[in-house]
Amino acid sequence: MLTPLKLTPIAQWVSFNNSFKKCIQSALLSILMFNASSTFAAVFPNAGQTETYNNGDVIDGADPTTSPLTLNNQNTPPFTTMQINSGVLNVQNFNTTSGTINLDASTLVIEMLDANSGINFNSNQTDRTGVIATQNTSTLTIGNNLIFDNNATTSTPGDPNSIAAAALSLSGTNTTIGDNAQFINNNTRAFDGEQFASAAIANGYGSTLSIGDNALFENNQATNGRGSGAIYNFRSSTLKIGKNVIFRNNRTDGGYGGAINNLQFSVDPTQSSVEIGEGAQFINNSSSRGGAINNDGGQLTLLQGTNTTTLFENNVSSVGSNSITFGFDSSTLTIQTTNNENSTNALLDMRDPMLGLISFAEVTINKNDAGVWALGGANNFRGSTQFNLNAGQLYLYASGEANQSTNPPTAAGTLNLDVNNSTSIPATFNLASSASLAAGGTNTINLGTGNIVIGDNATIRGGSQSRSLGGSTPRNELGGNTSLTLTSDNN
Repeated sequence: MLTPLKLTPIAQWVSFNNSFKKCIQSALLSILMFNASSTFAAVFPNAGQTETYNNGDVIDGADPTTSPLTLNNQNTPPFTTMQINSGVLNVQNFNTTSGTINLDASTLVIEMLDANSGINFNSNQTDRTGVIATQNTSTLTIGNNLIFDNNATTSTPGDPNSIAAAALSLSGTNTTIGDNAQFINNNTRAFDGEQFASAAIANGYGSTLSIGDNALFENNQATNGRGSGAIYNFRSSTLKIGKNVIFRNNRTDGGYGGAINNLQFSVDPTQSSVEIGEGAQFINNSSSRGGAINNDGGQLTLLQGTNTTTLFENNVSSVGSNSITFGFDSSTLTIQTTNNENSTNALLDMRDPMLGLISFAEVTINKNDAGVWALGGANNFRGSTQFNLNAGQLYLYASGEANQSTNPPTAAGTLNLDVNNSTSIPATFNLASSASLAAGGTNTINLGTGNIVIGDNATIRGGSQSRSLGGSTPRNELGGNTSLTLTSDNN
């Protein structure tokens, strides 16, 4: 039998030292893993107080000791404030009959203390209201890097006026949101088709909502109701969205506006208005009415800036390819230059056509910017339409010209401004002095009983391969054989 060798004192010391190092390394690794994956329970502030949150903090509704935040009549200083420092605060797993945050005649400030800070509302479930619900002259201010992800709500059964939104329900309030906001994977379900259901935001009853630059609305869905796939702006309310917003893959089943529904009732004192900043993208949105936007009695403004492209592509309604639908009440669309910018090289790339739905509803379109509006498909307006090309250029696409990613390819651009031959207020196509109209292929403009007005020094021409359409990624016109037919019973 072999006798084990005894370690010398030096060998014993080396063995002990190696074991000690391994213990230290293991302890350090455990600490690092804890710091990387650990979360820390947090709560909402008390009314009138300020609470600061650090990296890893979580307000978790799954914890039975954690309550929602409810503020009543707290509209005077000191305001309730949430300060987020060097990380993302997660607010998650609340299942409530009302919002996770409720403001009634109150003010809440959610403040980011540095560029890396943000707040993420995720996996919350509410009944009727959004994760955040405000009313009665409340004020909500949220800084940069706000996220609403995978939240859900349902409307109240049997209430035809129920308005549900998964993220924000805003009624008669003032809300400001900073840059880089994200609204993704939110879902709203209405029990009755007559109820309104917006997948992400409902902004109504005289509310004002401002959202900063670089916002994203993606994969939001509203089912069974008359709301929107992302934002429902209604009843004398104002919505302003900054530069470079993206609306992608939002949908509403049976509702209005795959991305935005802008609704105004005739009895309301002022029009609801939506202003969308330069560089916006509306891609792959769908609804029964208004593939990207339903504008029913409201004011819609699309801003254009230096070397920017605003894109409508692959948006679909019940009639097929559709960018904007104008509904039952008189509506306006204005294309305008952003303040202090030059829109000469701007491009409004509208590959999906517009629709004027109702014969008795007046539609007014004013193109006031200096850039190019490239328009495809059959744009049919059933009632009186005033189409004023006051500046810049209207370019009508040739069939298949804008087929980089559209399916089916964009149809030839046509304008039918009085399909039902209204006579009370004749339709007008006004090509103002110094403005221009270009045919990319075989294009037509039909006024029915309306009027065609061509100003002094206006230009009408065919497309040219040497001319750029402008925008953020410039490409030239198609050129080749073109023709343009303008018809009116009065001309």
